[in-house]
Amino acid sequence: MKPLYKALGLRLVRAKRVSRIAMLVVAIGPATACAQANAQPDPCLYGFEWLHKVRFPLQPDPHAAYSYIAPQLPTDGTPVGFLVEGDYPYSAWFSWTMYGAHAQAVSVMSDKATVPDPGSVNPFIIGNRVMEPKRHYRMLLLPNGATVGSSLADIPNKLTIPTDVATSLLAYRVYQAFPGYNLGGAGGATHTPFPAIYAVNYKTGEKLSCSAYNAIPASVGHLPTDTPPLENLYGTNPPPDARKSADHSAHATATPQTQSPIPPKWQYAPVIDPTLVTFTRPPLLPGADVSSIPPPDQCAGYLGAGLNPNKIAIIRIPQVPTVFDTLTLNEQTVFPDTQGAYYSLVMYGASVGTYAPGEPITTALADTELKPDATGGSTIVVWPRDLPNTEREELFAYARAQGWALLRNGEAGALTSANMLIRLKGASASYYGAYTPLPGARTGVPCYFNDKPNGTLWSALEGASDPMTYVASFQNLGNAAPQGVECTSTADVLNGACLGRLQDYIHRTGGKYSNPGSQPPPSVASQK
Repeated sequence: MKPLYKALGLRLVRAKRVSRIAMLVVAIGPATACAQANAQPDPCLYGFEWLHKVRFPLQPDPHAAYSYIAPQLPTDGTPVGFLVEGDYPYSAWFSWTMYGAHAQAVSVMSDKATVPDPGSVNPFIIGNRVMEPKRHYRMLLLPNGATVGSSLADIPNKLTIPTDVATSLLAYRVYQAFPGYNLGGAGGATHTPFPAIYAVNYKTGEKLSCSAYNAIPASVGHLPTDTPPLENLYGTNPPPDARKSADHSAHATATPQTQSPIPPKWQYAPVIDPTLVTFTRPPLLPGADVSSIPPPDQCAGYLGAGLNPNKIAIIRIPQVPTVFDTLTLNEQTVFPDTQGAYYSLVMYGASVGTYAPGEPITTALADTELKPDATGGSTIVVWPRDLPNTEREELFAYARAQGWALLRNGEAGALTSANMLIRLKGASASYYGAYTPLPGARTGVPCYFNDKPNGTLWSALEGASDPMTYVASFQNLGNAAPQGVECTSTADVLNGACLGRLQDYIHRTGGKYSNPGSQPPPSVASQK
């Protein structure tokens, strides 16, 4: 069986700090019960992946914080599980996901599904105050089939630890932390602690020394009281030196390792029409964030497209999903009934991209950074890194005059093309524009990989009999569909010709460039 670190690929192996975690995960081997518990055991060490700079598509969105532990169950039958003690984060969305063999998700707990402790409130439930001070919850991580003792029996939240691998992985993802809080939704004016995870004897409730059962070692791990010193930049326009601080996962080297488990062009997006920017759903990858177990299908829950790194592209989203606006909070704000909790566009590729809110060089846009216009739509200009300075200034001035957002393009390399990923977190069950299928509610964007072998490359979609069937358009997402075109030159943008081709493309596939309000795809509209 392939070791977990190999299955996770770039997320672990190619990030310097986390790669040391991965290598030691394999070296340590299964835990044994001979390690004696301390009088007051410390919580488990985390591996943090909190970034303002990103490169490969498996790295996080810069608006998010990813944190990990690597459970190792003993081989002698000792009843070891893990207890999460935490306060709900001050954020728009969060989840806990357990990964097993081949880094496939086996258990997931999302924010709204998490039951609070007695006397506490889940602030992610629609209508509950998001600044609610009493917000504690507990969760157990247990081997499949385990029965807990009486001291832990009242904990309703549970995730399953797989028993068919020596080492598994628990991922804690937090998106769009509130202003004033760290990237993980902790700290802030309330001094909210980051969740602590303890190894426990699930029969007696006794806390154990986590170092015996967590493959993340002290050389790279951190206690929950030692979170990365990364500021939450959303809603700010920070000076450049604020982005030079400690990204807690370094970027991959330019040359892939000789024995890399990742195949060449592993994240090359399909080129369906080189004149268009076509958004499709990639296949499920190791370590993928999933909305349910089992996942709705064999595709990722986000959209992606490969862009020509040497050209300007214009992308239009006729109706941006309504999301939780975290920039207008007060003590009485309640969690809103919106189409989603969070929405973003992020450029990845073979070179490092920096999240720089308010600047054209940014590699990420989320929520209000998309600059929705009066109709609720957003237009984004993606510009190449080698664009001459004079043309840059002309393009930037033109885009700003139109009220369009700006995003710097990525680069192509041996492993990945210049990819844009679009994430929608916490989509409402009634939202027609979400990407994954939901029986009776929406079809989502069709998945090409449902009947394909594991490991099939994303670019294999080029071989479909009609690849445009799998592209986001009005036909499957209504006016929420992102669509784009590649421009031939800066002049092509400035004279309006490129925009005209984009409008034609949207109209040709059933939509409208300006399309306000609720306009579901035909398949959903016919059910009304």
